[in-house]
Amino acid sequence: MKTLPFFYEEIGFALVEAQQQKYATVNCELIMAYWKIGQRMVEKEQRGSSTAGYGHYVIKEFSEQLSNRFGKGFSIANVKNFRQFYLAFPGKKTEPFMPSRNLGWTHYRLIMQVKDPEERQRLIGKAAKQNWSTRQLKQEIAELDSNALTRKNNSFKKKIGPPAWPFSDVNSFTQWLTEGPASHA
Repeated sequence: MKTLPFFYEEIGFALVEAQQQKYATVNCELIMAYWKIGQRMVEKEQRGSSTAGYGHYVIKEFSEQLSNRFGKGFSIANVKNFRQFYLAFPGKKTEPFMPSRNLGWTHYRLIMQVKDPEERQRLIGKAAKQNWSTRQLKQEIAELDSNALTRKNNSFKKKIGPPAWPFSDVNSFTQWLTEGPASHA
């Protein structure tokens, strides 16, 4: 009878693992559904354009129709996110976008804010492989933004160069210090 507690522990582990797999599958399917909603909006309603001339009306109408039929989760903000999700991850003609089982909808909403498509793919791979929380992902994106800003500032400094020295020699600088800016005109 001593093997019984171990037996229950094994069964408990198997059940927890099955529940986790179930949640991951449902999450993945929901994310795929969100992508398909965005695809439908862009390809059918907007005829492939990233914007629609009547965009707010379409988004509001989609939101109302989906909310009436399926309940919560289809606010105007969420429907806009679905559309943006498809635009950020359009997939290929022969191969649609496939979400990672390790990432949730919040992960994708954060990643789709990154402008560079290659960087988005890199973040998806890294976040999924290392099982990042959304907090870790936010930190990584903030670092990307910070590094991009630093590169932009450095590039600007290279373009304009250092400020020019307005004095022909040390004596003219000394004169400016003692007599003021009018002496250097």
